[in-house]
Amino acid sequence: MRFAMLLLMMGGLALGQLAEVKNAPAYPGSVLFVSNLQGGDENGFAKVMEKPEGSFKCGREPYAVEVGWKFLERSPKGDVYELTQSSPAGTEAKKVVYNNEPIEVWKDAGRTVIVKPKEP
Repeated sequence: MRFAMLLLMMGGLALGQLAEVKNAPAYPGSVLFVSNLQGGDENGFAKVMEKPEGSFKCGREPYAVEVGWKFLERSPKGDVYELTQSSPAGTEAKKVVYNNEPIEVWKDAGRTVIVKPKEP
């Protein structure tokens, strides 16, 4: 009987640990990068996504944009995020699956928004 209880308790710990893993990014420290196309692909603003949710504002008025992220879950294909882009023209949201490879989220005449690995 004691052995069965011990096994049940150990199983509960393992399930709890699995839930924690699913609620944490597989690729922590990824970077949300907003490039200023007028200055080239490497010129822009970057923020390390070290917290599950955050945002930052970049650019000058009236062209400023606020870009945000929210970690939703870890899936077999990668980390699932909801990204938002807000400007005077409106707000747009997009769900992306990030697997530690650069992914272009938005691109327009003035900027490109990318999620990419943190550089070593």
